[in-house]
Amino acid sequence: MEKLLPENLYLGIELGSTRIKCALIDEFGNNLENGVFNWENTYLDGNWTYDLNQALYGVGQCYLDLKKNILLKYGKKLTSLKTIGISAMMHGLIVEDENNRLLTPFRTWRNTYTEEVANELSSELNFNIPARWTLSHLYYAIKNKEPFIEHISKVSTLASYIHKKLTNTYCIGKDDASGVFPLENGKTYNPKYIKKVDSLFSKLGCNLKIENVLPPIIDCGLNAGALSPEGALILDPDGDLVPGIPFVAPEGDAATGMVSTNAIKVKSGNISAGTSIFGSFVLSELPKTFHREIDIVNTPDGKVVAMVHCNNCSSGLNECVSLINDTLHKFGVWKSENEIFETILNSALTYKGSLKHLVTYNYLSGENITHIQDGAMLIAHSNETSLSIDKVILSQLFSSFITLSLGLDILKNEGLEFNDIYVHGGIFKTKGVAQKVFASSIDEKIIVNSEAAEGGAWGMALLALYHHYQKDYSLEDYLMKIIFKDTKTTIEYPDTNLKKLFNQFKVTYLSCLEAEKLLGEKIKC
Repeated sequence: MEKLLPENLYLGIELGSTRIKCALIDEFGNNLENGVFNWENTYLDGNWTYDLNQALYGVGQCYLDLKKNILLKYGKKLTSLKTIGISAMMHGLIVEDENNRLLTPFRTWRNTYTEEVANELSSELNFNIPARWTLSHLYYAIKNKEPFIEHISKVSTLASYIHKKLTNTYCIGKDDASGVFPLENGKTYNPKYIKKVDSLFSKLGCNLKIENVLPPIIDCGLNAGALSPEGALILDPDGDLVPGIPFVAPEGDAATGMVSTNAIKVKSGNISAGTSIFGSFVLSELPKTFHREIDIVNTPDGKVVAMVHCNNCSSGLNECVSLINDTLHKFGVWKSENEIFETILNSALTYKGSLKHLVTYNYLSGENITHIQDGAMLIAHSNETSLSIDKVILSQLFSSFITLSLGLDILKNEGLEFNDIYVHGGIFKTKGVAQKVFASSIDEKIIVNSEAAEGGAWGMALLALYHHYQKDYSLEDYLMKIIFKDTKTTIEYPDTNLKKLFNQFKVTYLSCLEAEKLLGEKIKC
């Protein structure tokens, strides 16, 4: 006998760096079922990019996977929803002309060639403008006099673009907007910076007015358009989903990470770890000084957030798993990736030796925290040590977390303190391993909840559900009183041995950065 499918359903879709995932929840935030579509970025003509046609196709395939799972579990076909929300990896550049035609392939956050112009913008504004921000990519194109500049009508993020394709409504949420252009008081694009940026554009002979091309900001929970007939067929190629379903504002993956871990209170922090890793730490006010390694963004409801964003996290670890899998296949042994991950991650915790003479860099791309423009994967050791699988995997875990740790060191040196640091992301699927290594890497206790591995799409679904509650609750109260009131969490504390090993690893890691930088420059030639 099939289970009863609730009447009120809310959908969140998140386009992550390796998976498009959707989560269907009920009116109390319970996760009912998920859908998934795997995809990857490509390096094309000097740019990290995703095919936006594939993005739209992937959104549809992800929804069809969800619909199939719902039919199997509940014996009922999905035809309607109460509210939908779209989230995606932040930053990068998508530009369209007045006829909604793409002017250049999507330029993702992973591109680091914008570092020089980002430095210039930061200096001119006295506000950190990271290399991956939309403004940096746009300014880079203007400085290089790229021919599409004079035709720009709309500047979008990935979430904003997909939202528009589904609803015909051009808009953006506060968190995603704050990774496009600095906000003032968490409400609007900062008019002081708009004036300065327009002046910079003008000096380069460009008449573009930045405010005219940025997506309008819509408060979280409010209506942000409805599913169009064309959008309904994109989302559900079978044609079963009815148009007219309300949408909330599209948001960035930082927002969904904060929401899915209940980390939007002042002095709380949220760590999202996958192909990249970033930490979002909610502040009561702007820091007194700005650091190039620290982004200032906003929560979905407009609070100030200090973000440590690192381009690289689990890619090196994933490659190790692929290498082990390929080796096993050569011997006719077949294991799932989950089995391999669980085995090798647990083995890493057994290592008791030294990491003084081993260094690992997992730089699939450049890394802004350590100011490396061109990435190169590297495992190197002296003749005073040898390799073992537990040692290599532990070093890969440390390499996944060290750049975030370096950024957090900057915030601590500013005198900032945090009461609760929550973590989520695929790297934390194996219980008690990456969590313990991460806690030891930042020397802080961390909090993990039951949604730690799949928080993004669920977090966006919670923002879609907030459309139902926003008249009666602030976002913070809604999360505390409705969603997380009975949530069970686990706490991981730093481990003495892992802290010692991490500090050994950190010394070697920092001392060899020049070698990594040179390798990144040479290996791409």
